[in-house]
Amino acid sequence: MEHPTVIAGAGIAGLCAGLSLADRCPLLLADWKTPEAASAAVIAGLANPVIPRRGNLVWRSEAALDALDEVARQLGVAPLQPGVLRIATSWDQMDAYRARAASHGHLFTWHPPAASKAQWPWLLAPHGTLELHRGGSFDLPTLLQAGLRNLESRGASVRRDWRLTGWTESADSVIAEFVGPDGPRTFPCSRLILSLGGGFQHFEDLTQLKLSCVKGQLISVIAPDRPPDLRPVSVGGYVVPLDNRVVIGSSYQHSFDDPLPENALTEELLEKVSRHLPWLRGAQVDAAHAGVRVTVPGTRLPMVGPLPGHTRTWVLTGMASRGLLMGPLIGSLLPGWLEDPGTISSEVAVRIR
Repeated sequence: MEHPTVIAGAGIAGLCAGLSLADRCPLLLADWKTPEAASAAVIAGLANPVIPRRGNLVWRSEAALDALDEVARQLGVAPLQPGVLRIATSWDQMDAYRARAASHGHLFTWHPPAASKAQWPWLLAPHGTLELHRGGSFDLPTLLQAGLRNLESRGASVRRDWRLTGWTESADSVIAEFVGPDGPRTFPCSRLILSLGGGFQHFEDLTQLKLSCVKGQLISVIAPDRPPDLRPVSVGGYVVPLDNRVVIGSSYQHSFDDPLPENALTEELLEKVSRHLPWLRGAQVDAAHAGVRVTVPGTRLPMVGPLPGHTRTWVLTGMASRGLLMGPLIGSLLPGWLEDPGTISSEVAVRIR
């Protein structure tokens, strides 16, 4: 009997890997949420392929948007709102954004300051606005829960309360070690895919990887003056309408002692976006959430591939704040990479310190 593939970690990256593998092999998805887990902290996310400074596009951006559309279709989860408004904050950025819209007219429309003000009077954009027609905002908990239900309906086993504690690899299998409600247990698998987020720090074999932790905080607010036509906005952070709330994110702390939310960061987030969305001034903070994301210094791209010295133990990590955008793309490519690791794109291959 074929041992299953085990994915340790059910954030957006692990989930998308499971969605691509569920029809190809027996599958078990194991997860253990901690208070600082990034996926537990995000209540709404933004799929935005634009790198703010010059309006450049992230790696394989259009393929990533296509993959996200396919996952959303597969799960029956529509975006809260499609598209993103990216505000230019300087004359140089205005020139760069205008050029980006000219070269990628199928993705963007450039709105000069007067046109931006006429269309979105609630938006202060004295240097204009770049409108992205794809991507957009999603309710992340809804997306994740729909994904888990999809996996279970296709025969995958989902364990929401198993914490990975170690593994031992041999020539023909990996023995994964977990702690669950009934105590320790071992589980033989054909492959073990580690999508642990900040949990990688607890395993010596993973600390050799070129990974870094970044704390991100977001807040939700009640804004009585919220415009009825509010759309997702990106400007020194992001603003996403969600039900009767507005979600504002995210901070980026590369050095931190406490993974929990901080009042100072809440005030900083609200002040930063209020400069361009003045109706947010004085909004009532409803909740604050914080989580630890993992990034790959130097590339800021995901990291995928066999753990050095292993063939059956893989890592799938480094999505940072782009899990919603990159997770579906990496998941769609993973089956081919598992069959032939030599085809893994060099940009996302495993790196060690």
